[in-house]
Amino acid sequence: MPLHRSAVELLLAVPPGNLAQPECANPVWPVVTLSYPTAGLSVLIIVVITLSGCGGSDSSPAATASPAAPTTTSSSPAPPATFIASGDSWDFRVAGFEDGPIVLGTGGYNAGPRIAAFNGALDLSGTSVTAVLAVWGGCINDTQARFTGTRNGLELDMVAAPIKSVTLRVTGTLSPDMRGFSGTYTATGGACSTAAAEPITGQRVELDGVWSDSSLRMTIALATVPSDKGSFALTGTVVFANNPCFPDAVVSNAARGRLVFPDVKSGNNVYLFDGEVSRDFKQMRYRYFLGGGSCPANSSGDGTLLRK
Repeated sequence: MPLHRSAVELLLAVPPGNLAQPECANPVWPVVTLSYPTAGLSVLIIVVITLSGCGGSDSSPAATASPAAPTTTSSSPAPPATFIASGDSWDFRVAGFEDGPIVLGTGGYNAGPRIAAFNGALDLSGTSVTAVLAVWGGCINDTQARFTGTRNGLELDMVAAPIKSVTLRVTGTLSPDMRGFSGTYTATGGACSTAAAEPITGQRVELDGVWSDSSLRMTIALATVPSDKGSFALTGTVVFANNPCFPDAVVSNAARGRLVFPDVKSGNNVYLFDGEVSRDFKQMRYRYFLGGGSCPANSSGDGTLLRK
């Protein structure tokens, strides 16, 4: 499911078998017999002892040992384990970008070698955690990073597989309800390297509900299972106050964290929205343009929706 038009686009022993075989073709297998009297009976025990020596003859040829595969070493690190994105929608912001903007306006988030935000799917259900988060910044922008790590109680530590020679690490503490986070992030290597750990905060995001202003009323619901890119599908409806081009409008596309990308369609007409939700989840700033069809009187617009 494509996320469109961000500000950039518009807008992770010994080889088996090959046990030691006798080096000769006809190994000797001597037999030792023992007599053990039991209840008036004599029990004959036959013990077969394998000797390493060779001799005698055998009518059947001995099995030939397969050569052991050569052992090689590599200086390259093992590739990260792959996993399916899972968990809840989360949004992480670096200090100074708590309210963005990320996809709306310039905001300076993509100026210079900085990272401003991470958002996407984070699974905290066990002690081993995974996350697929889009990275937004001047050095890496709108690019998925796949994190693995650990959760020890409320302490979280996760590291991303390198992207563009950059390794990202997020460490810190979850809130008691596991819906918030406070900690730091570091970037090692490449253009994003941080001289020191930078403060970062995070929130679990829930966007379901009604959002409206004087021009439209949007009802949306977020999927409970993310895509492999860490986004969550959006569904819903939109009622416009005065727009004959969109009499029965429906919502599709997806959201990641507090960044929302609704496609609003009615018949052949399509509006492409970019939205960003405030950290208190009460407002959604948006802009849109006509992505298909014909509606010349309302080809673009912007505003702020309030959550009802």
